[in-house]
Amino acid sequence: MKTFFQNFLKRCSLNIQIALVTFWGGLFFAISCSESHIHLSSIQIQPGKLNAHPVLSCMDSVSYIPLETPAKKIMGEITKIIPFRDRYYLIDGRTSQSVFCYSRNGKLLFQLRNIGKGPGEYGMLADFTLDKERGYLEILDPSQQKMIRYSPEGQYISEVFCPYDAVEIAKADTAEYVLYTTIDNTRQAGESLAFNLLWVDTQGKVLAKAFPYLGVIHELGFWGRLVKGEEYLLFNYGLSNTIYQLKNRQAVPLYQVDFGKSTFPFDARNKTLSVDEMERFVMELYESDYAYGLYLFAETNRYLSFCYRYKNRSGQWALYAKASQKAYNFPIEGVDNELFAAPIAAEGDAFIGAVASHRLKQLVADAEKKGLPVSQRLKRLAQNRSDFDNPVLVRMYIHNF
Repeated sequence: MKTFFQNFLKRCSLNIQIALVTFWGGLFFAISCSESHIHLSSIQIQPGKLNAHPVLSCMDSVSYIPLETPAKKIMGEITKIIPFRDRYYLIDGRTSQSVFCYSRNGKLLFQLRNIGKGPGEYGMLADFTLDKERGYLEILDPSQQKMIRYSPEGQYISEVFCPYDAVEIAKADTAEYVLYTTIDNTRQAGESLAFNLLWVDTQGKVLAKAFPYLGVIHELGFWGRLVKGEEYLLFNYGLSNTIYQLKNRQAVPLYQVDFGKSTFPFDARNKTLSVDEMERFVMELYESDYAYGLYLFAETNRYLSFCYRYKNRSGQWALYAKASQKAYNFPIEGVDNELFAAPIAAEGDAFIGAVASHRLKQLVADAEKKGLPVSQRLKRLAQNRSDFDNPVLVRMYIHNF
């Protein structure tokens, strides 16, 4: 399985390999030195070795929030959750192309779905964020090169020209955003913007940039992730096992995940791959024993949660305790008397995950068939949901381990 990787490395010119090592090593050194007081935490993970203890043994409590499903307001996969005051804001950018706003008990307050080409309308719902200080709900539409601002109630306020093909947006502070892009934006913007992270002001002007663009990662389909951490934004770049903290317009290494023998063996940020080589690269990776592709990470003051892919793209959930520096592996979702799900977001000491209703019913049925314990409230929840109902949020409080 490792033959392709070894042959590929041999075919790469020595100059290219040296240049890559020098470039990324220099970048890492520069940003590390600029914020040297930040400690880089190493997280040891054994892929495939699930925690022997029940998931619920790591949790103080679990609560469920079944999301209301009014007629014609069906959502697909929830890819982002932002808790704010007495509400949850969620995005379904694929099935319904909408942002949903729910109360804390799961009542739908409104659905924002303004598809079109006029003011306040979007052609592509790439991502959204909340300006909590000024009370804006902001949508990123790369197809029409704009950010659209709405009130927390979903009423249109204004829009700003944003000529960058970004796929994710996050609020850095009151007057700044961070955009994650997957292309070279130089042509669109008319200036040198061959970078994957852009800091922009409220009018879309670029203030800073990081991670010089090397396109093969995104051409292979391995995108990064930009999320709100405990205190600052967190970012992961494609196949990298490093999670960066974004602070003062800089990317600082904060967590380094070590998969031991399953660590991906080389840096794939090489621009010399042909289409055929890309296809072989991906197939070899999917069929290998490597762990790769950090995603769905969330952070509280005590824990870091993230998922990764291992063996034929199956996902696993890792939970890391900052104080004890212990890390445990769990399935992405399942039933252990109560329902659990890999977190999408965090709020205070709580992690928040989401499970589709049809999947919830299947998990409960499978657990009962195997004779595993299932709580009465979870049984009732499964009985009262239809396969076509909106997802159920799972709010989990983790205790010290």
